[in-house]
Amino acid sequence: MLEKPQIIQATAKPTVIVHLTLSEDEIQNVMGPTLQELMSAVAAQGMAPTGPWFTHHLRKPSDTFVSR
Repeated sequence: MLEKPQIIQATAKPTVIVHLTLSEDEIQNVMGPTLQELMSAVAAQGMAPTGPWFTHHLRKPSDTFVSR
């Protein structure tokens, strides 16, 4: 059973956004290396992720994925 939704206050956290438009065939080959590159860039600045990685798709997949 799901919990009742709650409104909470949270501290803002910086978020990196990378816009990609990929075919269905490309997404599995591109997303992993893209996340690795982001992790390397964050580490090079002496920082670490503060939460899990996530992707947000701007529309239902068809012939292409549009992620941000």
